[in-house]
Amino acid sequence: MIISDNNKISFCKESNKLVGAANFLAWKKRTNLNLIENEVMDHIKGSITQPPKEDTQAHARFMKGEVRAQRILIESIKDSLIPYVSKLETAKAIYDKLVELFSVIFRRSNFIKARTLQTKDIQGRWNSLILYEDIRNSRSTTRGGRIHV
Repeated sequence: MIISDNNKISFCKESNKLVGAANFLAWKKRTNLNLIENEVMDHIKGSITQPPKEDTQAHARFMKGEVRAQRILIESIKDSLIPYVSKLETAKAIYDKLVELFSVIFRRSNFIKARTLQTKDIQGRWNSLILYEDIRNSRSTTRGGRIHV
């Protein structure tokens, strides 16, 4: 999808869309750059507030930026993820929800690692045994009889 306004253009190929924890970090980096380039990162950070409706010009500028930020976010995720954010009304809320959903899953998936162990069976043939171990166990330290991660 190409979004064009005031010479700001962004591309969101199907292959770059957020699908889950597997591509979360790449999606986050691309999306942050896109939001910065389109001058709407303040909507995501919450550092810009909605002006009163009486100030029609300022309110119109704010809403234009808000819609642009929401569109960038919605266009950058797979359709299967839209139900998770469809009832959220601000770009900040949408972004925060996506980060909340996938940063937790991403961290959990990085706690587990696979280790391949070459073993011999009874007949003396070599086999590969895949062991999964918790990274926290290998990184943790014991302090006062308790394990800290």
